[in-house]
Amino acid sequence: MRANPIPGLMRRFTPGLRDEAARRFGMDPARLVELEGTAFVFEGMAGERPAILKVTPAPADPGRIMGATKAELEAEVDYIRHLADHGVPAARSLRSLSGLDVEELPLGADGSFLAYCFEKAPGTMFPDDDLTVFPDGVIREWGRLLGLMHRLGASFIPRPGAFRRDWRDDDLLDSRSLVPEDQTAVHGRFTAALAALGSKRADGDTYGILHGDFHHGNFLADGDRITVIDFDAARHGWFSMDLATALFNCLPMPRSLAAERGAYAMHFLTVMLEGYRSERSPDPSLVRDLPEFLFLNELMAYAYRYKYWEPAELRRRAGYIASIRARIEAGVPVVEFSEADLAALEATACPRRSPFRASASPPPPGS
Repeated sequence: MRANPIPGLMRRFTPGLRDEAARRFGMDPARLVELEGTAFVFEGMAGERPAILKVTPAPADPGRIMGATKAELEAEVDYIRHLADHGVPAARSLRSLSGLDVEELPLGADGSFLAYCFEKAPGTMFPDDDLTVFPDGVIREWGRLLGLMHRLGASFIPRPGAFRRDWRDDDLLDSRSLVPEDQTAVHGRFTAALAALGSKRADGDTYGILHGDFHHGNFLADGDRITVIDFDAARHGWFSMDLATALFNCLPMPRSLAAERGAYAMHFLTVMLEGYRSERSPDPSLVRDLPEFLFLNELMAYAYRYKYWEPAELRRRAGYIASIRARIEAGVPVVEFSEADLAALEATACPRRSPFRASASPPPPGS
C-alpha cells in the first residue's frame, strides 16, 4: 500500500502554524475556538466579522487526495462565489490581508498547510444521532438547494489554472492504498463498483459539478432556511451521488432496522425530490442510480476510516469495522428499495417524464 501522508502532516501542525494562519486573515489567535473537522477548523473574528478558518494539509505529492492543492482550493472558493452570486445561501470566502483566497504555510520538502477563511453562517446544525428527524420544510429546502446547485453548475468556470477533480480521482476509491491487502473480497467489491460506473451515461442531464458532501453536517438551519457550508469535497460526478450522500448520512441506525430505514428513506426522498424538481427537472437516473451510489458511499465510508483513524482507534473499534466489512463482502444494500419504491420516487422527481413503468406495481394508497 502507498503510505498515506496525511496523518504524518497532521501531527506536524503546531500552535505557531495555527496562529500564523489566523494572523494572515486578520484573526486574533487568542480568540480562536477549535471545531471538529477532518482538517483543522477554528471559529473566531476576522476584524468585526464572525469567521471560520480552515487549515488543511497539502502533501508535496498528493496523489489522489482531493482538495490537497492550492489550485483545488481556489476552484472551491470560485465555485462557492458562483453559487452565492446566483442565489444559493452559501458561506462566502473571505480574502486574507494580502488579498489572497488561499494562504500557504510551507513545511519544507514534505509539503505545506493551506489556509482559507469563510463567513460564519447563521443557524444551527442538526445533531448526528442514530435517528435524526428533520422538518419537512428543511428537507424540501435541502432538495431545492441541491437542484439549484446542480442547475448552476453548468455555468461554472473557475479561474485560470484552478480546477476541481473528477469523482474518479477520490483516493477513497483506491482501496488498495488504504484498506489492508488481505481483505480481498472488499477490494473485489471496489473493483466491481468502479467497473459498473465506467459504462454509465455521463452528460449534462446526469453529470456535473457536485457539492460532494451535502449531508446535514454541512448546512446550518434557521427555521426552514438553510446555509450551505463545507464545499471541500466538491467534484465532478453524477448528480445522483449528491442525493445518495444526503440520504446515506442520516439513515436510522443500527443497520438491523431494515424496515425503519426503508420507510425513513422513502419519506426523506419524496420530500427532498419535491424541492429538487422546483429548481431543476431531473433525469430519471437521479432516482434509478440511488442504490448503486448508496453502496458506493458504504465503500468510501469504510476506506475513510482506514485513511483517518489511527491504528489504536482501528483496534478499539475492531468489532464495528468487522460489521461493515461483512456487509460489504455480502453486498448487503444500504436500503432495501423495491421496484415499486423506485417507480414512486421517479414519478415524484419526474412527473412528466417518468410515469409508473408497466413492470412496476403502483404503491398502495396513502404510501
